[in-house]
Amino acid sequence: MIETFDFIGRFHPVILHLPIGIFLFVFLLEIVSRLKKTDEHRPTIGLGLLSGFLISIVTCITGYILAETGDYQGELVDQHKKLAIAMTIASGLLYILNKSNQNHISKLYFPAFCTVITLLTITGHQGGSITHGDGFLWSNQEQEEAIAIVDINSAIAYKDIIEPIIKKKCVSCHNESKTKGGLIMTTPQHFALGGKSGEIYLAGDAKNSEMIRRIHLPIEEKEHMPPRSKKQLSEDETSLLEWWINKGASYDEKIGSLKPTEKITSILKKYTQPNDHYLNIKVDKPSKQKMTALLSAGIIANTLSKESPLVDVSLSHRKDLTKSTIQKLINVKHQLSILDLGFSNVTDKMMSPVSSFKNLRNLKLQGTKITDETIKRLSNLKHLETLNLYNTEVTDDIIDIIAKLPSLKSVYLWQTKLTKEGVTQLQQRKPLLEITHQQGEGIFDDATLRPPLIVAEKDIFKDSLEVEFDLNFKSVEFYYTLDNSEPDSLSTKYTGPFKIASSTLVKVISTKEGWENSEVAEKQFVQAKYAIAHVDLKTKPADKYKGEGGKTITDFKKGTSAFTDGNWLGFEGKHFNAVLDLGEKQEVSSVSVSALDAFGSWIFYPTGISISTSTDGTNYTLRKKNTYEQLEKAPAPSMKNFTERIDPIEARYIKLQVLSQLKNPDWHPNPGGKSWLFIDEVLIN
Repeated sequence: MIETFDFIGRFHPVILHLPIGIFLFVFLLEIVSRLKKTDEHRPTIGLGLLSGFLISIVTCITGYILAETGDYQGELVDQHKKLAIAMTIASGLLYILNKSNQNHISKLYFPAFCTVITLLTITGHQGGSITHGDGFLWSNQEQEEAIAIVDINSAIAYKDIIEPIIKKKCVSCHNESKTKGGLIMTTPQHFALGGKSGEIYLAGDAKNSEMIRRIHLPIEEKEHMPPRSKKQLSEDETSLLEWWINKGASYDEKIGSLKPTEKITSILKKYTQPNDHYLNIKVDKPSKQKMTALLSAGIIANTLSKESPLVDVSLSHRKDLTKSTIQKLINVKHQLSILDLGFSNVTDKMMSPVSSFKNLRNLKLQGTKITDETIKRLSNLKHLETLNLYNTEVTDDIIDIIAKLPSLKSVYLWQTKLTKEGVTQLQQRKPLLEITHQQGEGIFDDATLRPPLIVAEKDIFKDSLEVEFDLNFKSVEFYYTLDNSEPDSLSTKYTGPFKIASSTLVKVISTKEGWENSEVAEKQFVQAKYAIAHVDLKTKPADKYKGEGGKTITDFKKGTSAFTDGNWLGFEGKHFNAVLDLGEKQEVSSVSVSALDAFGSWIFYPTGISISTSTDGTNYTLRKKNTYEQLEKAPAPSMKNFTERIDPIEARYIKLQVLSQLKNPDWHPNPGGKSWLFIDEVLIN
C-alpha cells in the first residue's frame, strides 16, 4: 500500500505543469476578452477555470504524498504546501466568481484572478527551488559554483575545491528541502553526518566509502550517483573527491599541507584563474579625433560608459567589410573591449590586426568564414573572456590555443568542425570554461539528433526476426549496417521493417538536413537454434550474482547493464567453466557468449574462449580457442556477444571455458584488485 502511494506521489512533477499552463492560458484569454470587449471566450474561460481547479486538487494530493516519502522536508516545503493549498482554494473561489451574475460580487472576479496568478507564480517558484535549489530562477549558477583558485597551496581543500563540486553535482538532491536518502550536503556538519545508510565517506579510505562506490557504479544502476538525469562528475572531479577523502577529509586544511600528488597537482592547475580583471585595465580614453575617424569610415564605436575608456564596436551583418575596415580599428587598439563581427563577410585575411587588440574582452565571429588561422592570432589576448565561433570553419586544431587563453570563460562552438572528442578534451583541460556545443547549453541550441530506437519483439530468436527503427521526429532518415561497420549516409537507407535470419549486430544513425547526425545506436540480435537441456557449472558464481544457476545462461532472458537484475552470473577473480548438454546429438557450428563490461564496477569482458565437444560426455576434442584484446577503457557500461564459429560437427556435450581478466589493470582506480566476469546467455547454433 505504501509503495502504491509513493508511486502516485511521483506523478506530482508531471501533473503540476497542467494547472500552470491552464491558468496562464485562461488569463491570456481573459485579457484578450477585456481588450476586445467581447464575450465569445466566456465558455472557454469557464471550462478552463473549472479544469484548472480540479487538476490543482489532484496536484495538491500528489504533492502531499510525495512530501510524505521523507525526501522533501523543511520550512520551504511547508510554505510550498500552504501556498499550494491557498492557490487551489483561491482557484475554486475564482470559478464561483466567474459564474456569479451578481454585479457587486463579479467586481471581485478580475482582482481574484490576478491573485491566483500571483499565488501560482510564487508556488511554482518555491517548487522549483525545492527541486533545483534555493533561488534557482534568478541565481547565476555557473558563477556561484565555479571553482577559481589563484594560489593552489593557500587554498582550503574543502571550501575551495570539494564544496563547489558538491554544490554543482550533489546539492540539488541533497538539501534541507529535498533530502534524498535522508542525506543533506549543504554544510560540512550535514555532509559528515551522512544519511539513512550511515556515513557516506570514511576518512582516509576512499575505496570503501559509500559515496565513491556509488559514483563508480554504472550509470544505469539505481544507486549510481549522481542520477543519470543529472550532470555527471568528471574524472577529474572524482579524483579530487577520492584524494580529499584519502587525505583525511579535513574541512579546514590547506591544499599545500595535504601534499597533493603530481596527478592531483596537474588537475588543480586546471582550476587556477589569473588574478586579473579587465576593469583593472589602465588606458586613456580614445580622443574625439579617433572616434570621429571611425565614424567617418562607417564604424560605430561607443565607450562602455561615460567613465570607461573601453570601446564597443559592432560590425555585425556587414557584407561590405574589407581589410582596410578592420585595419582602422588600430586607432583604438588599446581601448577596444568588445568587437562584434557576427554574420559579416569577414575573412582570415582581414583579421590580421586582431593580435594587436590586447585588451579585447569579447569577440563575436559567429556565422563567418573564419578558420583556425584567425584563432591562432588570439594567443596573446590575455583578457579575452568570451569567444563566439558558432557556425564557423574552425577545427580541433584550435583546442590548444583556446585552452591557453588565461581569462576565457565561455566559448560557443555549435555547428563548427570541432568533434565531440575535441570538445571533451578542451573541457578536461579547462574545466571552468563554459562550452556551448550541445542542445540546451546556451543561446544556440544544438541540432544534434537523438539516435533511433531499434525495435524488435525479442533479442534472441530461433528462425527469423523483424526489426524496425523509430524516432518521434519529423523528416528524419535512418541509415543502417548489418556487417559490424559504422553507419553513415552512404549505408543502407531504412525504408521499412526488415528481417534478419542469423545472429546480427544492427547499427543505425538518424540524419536530417541542417542537423548533426545522431550517435550510433546498436543492438545485438542472436539466433539460437538449439535449447540447452542442462548446464553443469564447474565454476561456482558469487552468491550475490548467482541468478538461478545454470538456467540463467539458457533461459533466453537478456540481462541489462544494471547487472543486479538477476539475469547475470558473476564470477570474482575466476574463469567460467561449464559443460552444456544439448539432450541429444546436434550439428553444432557456433557458440555465442553474452558478457558485460563496466570497468567502474570492476567488470571486464572475457580475455578468451575455449570450446571442446563430445558425443558421450567423457571424451572431448578441442574445437576452438581464441583470445581477445582488452580495451584500454570502455567509454560506458556495455554488453557484447562473443561468437566463435567451428567446423560443423555432431555433438551432444560442449565444454566451455570463458577466460576472465582476473585482476584490474594498472590504469584502473583499484589496480590489482579482483576483477569480475559477468556471463548472461550462452547460445548454440
